[in-house]
Amino acid sequence: MSVEKEVIAKKLKKYARMQKKHHTKLSETYSNDMESCISSIRGNLLALKNNEVNTSERYIGMEAGIRGKLNWLKKKVVRRLSFFYVQPICDQQTVYNTAATQCVEKLLEMGMSLGSKIASLERLQEQEQDIREQMQSQISQERKQFQAIRRQMRDEFAVEGKQVREELQKNSQETQKELAAVYEKLGQYAESMEIIENTGICGQLSNANSKIIRSYAQSGEDAILFYILPHIGIELKNATYLDLGANHAKELSNTYALYEKGVRGVLVEANPVLIPELKLNRSEDQIVPKCLALHSGCPVTFYILSGDGLSTPDKAAAEKMIAENPEIRIEKEVQVDTVTIHELLEQYFSEAPTFLNIDIEGMEFDILQEIDFKKIRPKVVIVEMIEYSMMIHAGSRNQRILDYMKKNNYIEYAFTGINSIFVDASVWKYTDR
Repeated sequence: MSVEKEVIAKKLKKYARMQKKHHTKLSETYSNDMESCISSIRGNLLALKNNEVNTSERYIGMEAGIRGKLNWLKKKVVRRLSFFYVQPICDQQTVYNTAATQCVEKLLEMGMSLGSKIASLERLQEQEQDIREQMQSQISQERKQFQAIRRQMRDEFAVEGKQVREELQKNSQETQKELAAVYEKLGQYAESMEIIENTGICGQLSNANSKIIRSYAQSGEDAILFYILPHIGIELKNATYLDLGANHAKELSNTYALYEKGVRGVLVEANPVLIPELKLNRSEDQIVPKCLALHSGCPVTFYILSGDGLSTPDKAAAEKMIAENPEIRIEKEVQVDTVTIHELLEQYFSEAPTFLNIDIEGMEFDILQEIDFKKIRPKVVIVEMIEYSMMIHAGSRNQRILDYMKKNNYIEYAFTGINSIFVDASVWKYTDR
């Protein structure tokens, strides 16, 4: 702090002490005056209360002798004759005295209350002044500490900054050497790649890699789907899908590989436990948290089973699964709204979805029957063809679905042991294979 600031600060403190002393003296004088005033008012108030009632009845003393008795009688007669005039005046005076006494009492109470409040305010003002002085002193100390710390940090940063600059300069030189070595290697790689391109090896590797795909489906259904795409003339940029019984967002999904390639569609899943996962990992798909049924607007009881992908609205089917596998149990029963295939197609699709996936635990055939394949013809339909079992199926599948899809001019391109992949015969027929 400069010399000028210290001098000003000392003068301000001295002025504050003088003001406080003067204020204390005034307060003491004011307090003495108030006490004297209140004492005087109390005396006058006592006199008012003692003379509050006024009446025409005055005591008349009797003197000795006949003259005294005559005077007494005369006074009695005069008082009696003047009663009708004097008594109203006395009554009026009594009312006035009573009102005046009450007003003075109230004013005295208000004055004492006001004096108490003024004294309280004066005490608060004194406390505020003390707190202000303490805060100013504390701020001054903290300012000094801050300035000392700032000087210390500035000195430390100056030393460390010098060290960092030296280290960065050293690292920069080493980095330049490493970059030079990397550029040299890149030049060698570029020469090697040019040799590979000239010999045609690079094109062969590219064609081989284009057929590699990561499969998320249970039995490679998505890989088969990508294999047949060139033969049915589907461009993924214009494709859509409707996944009935979506289950998990990625695991065991027949449509997630399409989602990775930029295809978007509608996922229908009745199990509320799986909805947050679908919304997180398939955020650009339409998520419909309802149970597929033949009629909508009728909530159904949905049985959530411990086995993955086995939850169902069919209690008999759930009990059958539990009987075949005692490790499976019903974890929860929830009420779920229903939706029909017609409502889904009408609300979310202006034309038939490119891909239709159906895995709804035993209702596949019923839903297929609801679709008018003369108007709505997905290019590819993937349908679960077996009932739940602990054993792997080989060769057996739902014959009714096979016959029904054949009747509607769909070819079963592949059966994976779980799902059949049907392709619209009209699309397959007119493409090069």
